[in-house]
Amino acid sequence: MVVNELEYKVLYRKYRPDKFNDVVGQDPIITILKNSVIGNKIGHAYLFSGSRGTGKTSVAKILSKAANCMSSVDGERCGKCEVCKKLTDNEVDIIEIDAASNNGVDEIREIRNNAKLLPNIGKYKVYIIDEAHMLSSGAFNALLKTLEEPPNHVIFILATTEIQKIPLTILSRCQKFEFKKITKKDILKRLKFIAKKEKIKISDEALEIISELGDGGLRDAINMLDQVSSDNAEDIKIENIYEITGIVSTEKTKEFLDYVKANNTKKVLDFIEKLSESGKNYKLFCERLIEYIRTNLIEQNIKENKLTDSNIDITLIRSLITLISELKTSLNQKILFEITMLEVMEKLQKLEEKQNAPVIVEINNKEISPIKEEKEETKEEEQLEEIQGLVQIRINNALAKADKKILNELQEKHDGITNYISNKKFNNVANMLLNCKLIIASDTHLIYEANNKSAVIIFKNNLDLIEELLDKIYKKQYKVGYLTKSEWEKEKKKYMENRKKKIKYEIIDETKYLESKEQDEELGEFEKNAINLFGKETIKKS
Repeated sequence: MVVNELEYKVLYRKYRPDKFNDVVGQDPIITILKNSVIGNKIGHAYLFSGSRGTGKTSVAKILSKAANCMSSVDGERCGKCEVCKKLTDNEVDIIEIDAASNNGVDEIREIRNNAKLLPNIGKYKVYIIDEAHMLSSGAFNALLKTLEEPPNHVIFILATTEIQKIPLTILSRCQKFEFKKITKKDILKRLKFIAKKEKIKISDEALEIISELGDGGLRDAINMLDQVSSDNAEDIKIENIYEITGIVSTEKTKEFLDYVKANNTKKVLDFIEKLSESGKNYKLFCERLIEYIRTNLIEQNIKENKLTDSNIDITLIRSLITLISELKTSLNQKILFEITMLEVMEKLQKLEEKQNAPVIVEINNKEISPIKEEKEETKEEEQLEEIQGLVQIRINNALAKADKKILNELQEKHDGITNYISNKKFNNVANMLLNCKLIIASDTHLIYEANNKSAVIIFKNNLDLIEELLDKIYKKQYKVGYLTKSEWEKEKKKYMENRKKKIKYEIIDETKYLESKEQDEELGEFEKNAINLFGKETIKKS
């Protein structure tokens, strides 16, 4: 049967959940919201955060209708009462606003004025503000006044993919729900259901690839299924997915990595040329390479039941992560990709030579002496230890004068980093800082929580550049330090224990520390105390 194109509805809209029980992959959130409807304990403000396509807006609409239903059943709207029928036909009391295009003070003031009016149909007038992080500072301030003293008949639901951009004053007045990425298993199950209902002929392998490419977003996966089914009248196979999405197949991905590891320059450049001719997306290809290397590393470690020597693979992943960031602002992605791959091959060759290099041995009962490259590696490790010692001093000094007011003020200005994500000089550190959390602030020091190992490496190698960027954003010079999440938990626990014992942190002069490293080996105890942070020489009772 030929479907009139005016009657056709895209699959993600057709299969958008209409009730709580239809929502995929967010069971804990759904349970809490259903219970709040059952107990008639509806909050006046909610914040739904999470990556795209995870159900934030859909759940906001479902909650809006369930809260208004006159005779809900187990937290679900009945669909039969007068309110349910009228809200389905005319959602005059459920107002959805796109903050990307309605982000000014005037728009929020209009909402505030209209919110005073009673709902036309149900018990509540609901405002769903999508992409809430796009609201201006003035708009947030205008919204704050309403959130502080909301009318009893109004519910605000803010949805955002970037919760770090929402002011703390807004966050503190909302019930917060974090929507997790949907598992590949749950996405695959839903795709199979839709394919069966729509009579789409597609192989299980192709559906698995789509589930993987969805990257935790069900909407993206359904859109992909819609796209491939529109372009294929016959059975859809993996090859069709690769062709339409621009993804490079697993076999080709392995082939390219083999060329890189073999240092086969001609094959690598020929491969990149073919990528360009077929219009492949370089960023997607880099992500594909990273995922392939990562999967193989994990499988290898599990198989051998130990951490394997994987310096080459780790070097590849780090280089590809940096490349992805640089591709975003590159005017010629092909040339950048070629140059980076040539540099990577040179790095890998040196790594392999170092790993295979012989050890020089003196025959006359003398100790084994490592070759020059190993000495250089030891020197590099010593430099990293020195940097870490300096960072520990900065953490101590930040805690000594930590100021919650300064921390809150600087967190409010954190958005300023976004102005530098396309800056050639600062783009790497700006992207990294956006995904890190400022946890300690004083008048002179800032300490960040690094969210992954890549961020730690960037911090170690770019402290001066990071401080230069923050000087531009905050209009003041700060000394910067960093902690991983686990390290911060330990330091926070020590800090709280010391406060209970009325133990005070002393400022350590980092200049003297650095001079001592160069001039006087007798001050080794000082360095030890600085690295340990809370040794006897570092803290004293007040």
